[in-house]
Amino acid sequence: MIVVWLAACAYVTDAELQRRMDADGDGHLAAQFGGDDCDDDDPAVGVCDGEPPPLDTGDTSGVTDTGTTSRETGDTGTPPIDSDLPDDTDLPADTDLPEDTGVAIDTGAPIDTGVVPVDDDLDDDGTPDADDCNDLDPDIHPGAADAPYDGVDSDCGGGSDCDVDGDGWDAEGLGVCLGGDCDDGDGTIYPGAPEDGSILIDEDCDGNPIL
Repeated sequence: MIVVWLAACAYVTDAELQRRMDADGDGHLAAQFGGDDCDDDDPAVGVCDGEPPPLDTGDTSGVTDTGTTSRETGDTGTPPIDSDLPDDTDLPADTDLPEDTGVAIDTGAPIDTGVVPVDDDLDDDGTPDADDCNDLDPDIHPGAADAPYDGVDSDCGGGSDCDVDGDGWDAEGLGVCLGGDCDDGDGTIYPGAPEDGSILIDEDCDGNPIL
């Protein structure tokens, strides 16, 4: 008969009783419970091989067995670290990462100083504002085609748009021109010019081709 004395325990389940009587779970009851397991802390030791099981005399003067099991220590079952596994030292170190020196890396991005840069070619005609007489119109810049008599100095030449022949007189009645030059294609014809009556040309623009 197996007699179990459980102090301060009113009720023990069959499973708990079995666990306590066979702590190492090898299927052999511990000697102190009348079983044949000589070492109930070691599942590799079962039947006592003909040796009588040691009696629990309560003597604590001997060497204390510190070989506790997971059930005795409340171990959560975490497997021990396998120290036989080799350290992974073959992996190359990532040397592409920049070293953190605490100094900001210059990425080439412009620094915002709060100053708005000046656009010196607002009309994008390729001529800087300093050389463009109208930097808001891409059709007006030095070298541009300049149609006469429209009142626009498209080539920024600075001359009169109504004096094509360059005689100093603006054309009469051509486009926006209100000058007195009756022939702005001939620099010898303008108001007050000398007149040769033999050629029947109104050279002085007085309306009479003859002096």
